[in-house]
Amino acid sequence: MLQTPSSYQLQHSQIAVGWPRVLFSLVIIGILVLTGIQFLIASYNRVLLGRSEDLTKKIDELSKAIPEEDLARLIKFDQQIKNLKLLLNSHVYLSRVFDEIERLTLPQVRYVAINIDLSRNLLSLRGIAPSMEVVGTQAAAFSQSPSIVSVMMSGASTYAKGGVIFGLNITFKPSITRFPTR
Repeated sequence: MLQTPSSYQLQHSQIAVGWPRVLFSLVIIGILVLTGIQFLIASYNRVLLGRSEDLTKKIDELSKAIPEEDLARLIKFDQQIKNLKLLLNSHVYLSRVFDEIERLTLPQVRYVAINIDLSRNLLSLRGIAPSMEVVGTQAAAFSQSPSIVSVMMSGASTYAKGGVIFGLNITFKPSITRFPTR
């Protein structure tokens, strides 16, 4: 028997009979799962709204339990704390600058003069050291500090009693003179 092209196509292009039923079942299962998830989300949302309302009621009850006089004192105290913080933040603390200088100063170095220019964050020091090598080491120690921006050496000369008189201009970060916040 000789097959014609149209009968050949019918025999080999037939699709399995059960696939529409499987596809339909998967769609129904997907819809049921999504509906279940939506129901769970809506139920959880109602639970959260109920808790939120309960907490709001408790907060209202607690705020009514505080006498007006105590509340006024608390507000006044809070304002005083804010004002104090503002005052401390604008206050200059030179002791932190001096602590840093003391911490970084080598034992062989002593200072004979100091000048501070807060508008430029500049500290000018005149000091005496036994040698130029110690002066260089001292300048390097200052330049390694994270609170110091720059160090410039000026006017180094020999001292009559032995040693070197030198000047250092140290520019420090403005944050070192501010109240430390935690």
